[in-house]
Amino acid sequence: MIGSEYKNILFDFLTQSRFKVWRHLVFVSALIPIALSQAFFVLGSAEGITIRTIYLYGLGVAAAMVVFSYFNIFFLTPRLLIKGRYVDYVLLFFLSVYGFVTMKYFVESHIMGVERAVTGIALLDWLSNSTLYGICIASSSATLLFREWIKDSRQIDSLENSQLKNDIEEFKNRINPQLLYSTLSSASVKAKSNPQQTSEILFKLSELLRYQLYDCARERVLLESEIKFIENNLTLRQENSLFRFGYSISAEGDTSLFVAPAVFMPLIDIVLNQKPSHLSIAFKVDARLRLVCTASGTNLRDCNLLKIKQRLQLLNREFELVKTDESITLVLC
Repeated sequence: MIGSEYKNILFDFLTQSRFKVWRHLVFVSALIPIALSQAFFVLGSAEGITIRTIYLYGLGVAAAMVVFSYFNIFFLTPRLLIKGRYVDYVLLFFLSVYGFVTMKYFVESHIMGVERAVTGIALLDWLSNSTLYGICIASSSATLLFREWIKDSRQIDSLENSQLKNDIEEFKNRINPQLLYSTLSSASVKAKSNPQQTSEILFKLSELLRYQLYDCARERVLLESEIKFIENNLTLRQENSLFRFGYSISAEGDTSLFVAPAVFMPLIDIVLNQKPSHLSIAFKVDARLRLVCTASGTNLRDCNLLKIKQRLQLLNREFELVKTDESITLVLC
């Protein structure tokens, strides 16, 4: 229990915005002793250099480390590392570190009043210092990367939950039991009085069920099959709906392209729920696929399209959705 509380405190300290100032204070406080220890190590044994000079030099190194660290936090990490520009990040990061260490060597030489020769030992010392300061500066972006990882994990979990819920709803809505029952009841009533119409109704019902049971299980279907599914669905609804409505479907362009199954029906369902007197459905295919649903006798301005947007986002489709009083336009890019 106590261990869990400490974990929560550490997690909150690293991620919560209310601890932002404290995180920066802890980070800066950690850099100061590192810089001072380096200053005493390099200048402590040199002759003629006062303690005050060493402290001033150490604080200057600490200030430079803070500047480079915040350059890493606020520029390099968010603009390059998080956006996946890893090569650019590594190049700029190491150029900054090497530039900082080189500048530090020149300042040390000036303070000690000596000119350092470029030897193998000096080069190794330069590389070891670059590694040390590189680790210190790179650690400045750890909390930022941790928060980004938490954010991405939560977003993935949210999308997975939404995907699961949408899959369940889609599975439940593939076969409308009310429509099936109403259609069979209507067919049985008309079987003797109008056998030709009964045969047509049952044929459309069989096509509808075949599409929902088999084609909806595929990742992609032909647009012309999707249009036929919409037509059969509307015909059966027209026969069994509690309110009377008319409809028309038109298609312009090449309908042999592939789309996700039942991708348009949820939008048409939303329009039908407004009980229009007439529904006009127009498909247009050029560089993009456009669906325009125009309804007469109702107002579509108050239609909630949130689920439509979520489903299209889950399908990883770029889309435009425009709503007016009389129509809803869906454009798939």
